[in-house]
Formats: sequence, C-alpha cells, structure tokens
Amino acid sequence: MIKLEIPRKDESNMDLVDKLTELALAHSVRLNRNLKEAILTDGGARFVGMTKIKEYLLETEEELKKWWYCAC
Repeated sequence: MIKLEIPRKDESNMDLVDKLTELALAHSVRLNRNLKEAILTDGGARFVGMTKIKEYLLETEEELKKWWYCAC
C-alpha cells in the first residue's frame, strides 16, 4: 500500500491525493504538520517533495497503461 504524508491540505497536496484515487491505487493519506514537504512511500521506495512524487506517479500511471493494454 502506498502511504502519503502531507504537511497541509492545500491544492497541490490534494492533487496528489486525487491522482492516487484516480489511479485506483491502494493508499492511505496522513496529515503531518511537522513536515516541510510531502512524502510518499511505496514498499521500500520513498519519494520526498512534489517533483519526485509527481514523477513517480506519472511512471506508475504509464506502467498501469502498459499492463492494461498488454495482450500478453
């Protein structure tokens, strides 16, 4: 399960939550006001900051599309 910790419920952080929901990925979201940046953890992988998290979600989305359309 993907775990997302966000420092506040602002538009950019909520966009990450929306993307996880859109991708239908099992996830949990926790508000942690002590953080300076959002942190996403997926198994042993950890991504800190908006740029890294968005890159990871884009890669994940592309991978999901490959498997969805795969005729293997």
